[in-house]
Amino acid sequence: MLRLTADSELVACSRVRHIVPAVLVTLAALGCSESSPQPNPTDVTAQSGGAENAAGGAENAANAAGGAANAGAAGSDGFPSGGAGADFFAEAGAGGAAGSGAGGGAGSAAGGGAGGGAAVVPVPVLPGTKKLVFVSSERYSGNLGGLAGADATCQSLAAAAGKPGVFAAWLSTLTVPAWKRLSHAPVPYVLASGAVVANDWADFTSGTLRHKIDETEGDAPPPNALSGCNPVVFWTATDERGAETGNDDCNGWTDASDTRRATLGVLAADDTVWSQFCVQSQCSSSAPIVCLEQ
Repeated sequence: MLRLTADSELVACSRVRHIVPAVLVTLAALGCSESSPQPNPTDVTAQSGGAENAAGGAENAANAAGGAANAGAAGSDGFPSGGAGADFFAEAGAGGAAGSGAGGGAGSAAGGGAGGGAAVVPVPVLPGTKKLVFVSSERYSGNLGGLAGADATCQSLAAAAGKPGVFAAWLSTLTVPAWKRLSHAPVPYVLASGAVVANDWADFTSGTLRHKIDETEGDAPPPNALSGCNPVVFWTATDERGAETGNDDCNGWTDASDTRRATLGVLAADDTVWSQFCVQSQCSSSAPIVCLEQ
């Protein structure tokens, strides 16, 4: 037999009145009368308000996600193939964070990816007032272990030189351009000596540089390449705007044979040829790579 305390009886009676007010027999069976105490209206209002606030928070998060997606889709900053969408890596993330707390942040991540339409998820821009760019102190054949291997090489060189941060190579393949896989920093790119190469990503990919990329991770002159093209070249397969050049890429940077080729940039230039200087006939040649902090 169910026994009700004074408090539980109050709640039971109240619920029955609310749900089936016409069934007085049920009320009588519970020992309830029309004069039985009613729930505090303030409590009911508070519960209702909490539900409305929760629903509002969910709506705000959805709006944040929609806004980020729209920003990515509508943005056009001149990147190849329609562009990445107004530096969507940095700006979509910031917009979501300001939108609605945790919900807005999640919306931003989804919206930025959808807006950019990138098949490859780029590295997010990490905090910092400047980003280091350097030429590797070592030279390599065209077999860099793919893009992942080249990025790991940049990371290893930076760590050995005591440079904190995340680093990736200024390289493209025929299917993955540099602009799509690298972060777009809103702060200056600098050499180890402090010389400013570009004011931000847009400046870095504008076609010309403010300073030649002519220092290694240890603030030393770069090594000469063993190439018939020019002694101060480096592997890129990338044009000055970060797009793939359309030439060979040493089979995705996994081939060091004499039958493969790839585009090289030149470290002695700061104009439009700095990243697309010549096409090397042999991936068995040896050249350094350029690394960017993310």
